[in-house]
Amino acid sequence: MLFLFLVLLPNVNAAVITSCTADRNVYYQDEEGYISLIVYNDKDDKIRVYEITATIDYFYTDPAAYLQVFQTNATLPVEILPRESETFYCSI
Repeated sequence: MLFLFLVLLPNVNAAVITSCTADRNVYYQDEEGYISLIVYNDKDDKIRVYEITATIDYFYTDPAAYLQVFQTNATLPVEILPRESETFYCSI
């Protein structure tokens, strides 16, 4: 079974997501991987990240779309200082 995915970026109110990438474009049945997400604090005060999730639509050979949500394995909350960035990973 082959499935492709689309990453939907989470809502961000006080920062900029500068990068959101997967470790490859195609995953086959039972394969694992990860999504890396870089959050940049573009504000003048520190921010606190409480939750990071990746929502993925994937498809098998049938025309139906499936949805799955993955969470980061980081210990949250994490504070990001002004003009700094933090990289988070979601295992998929």
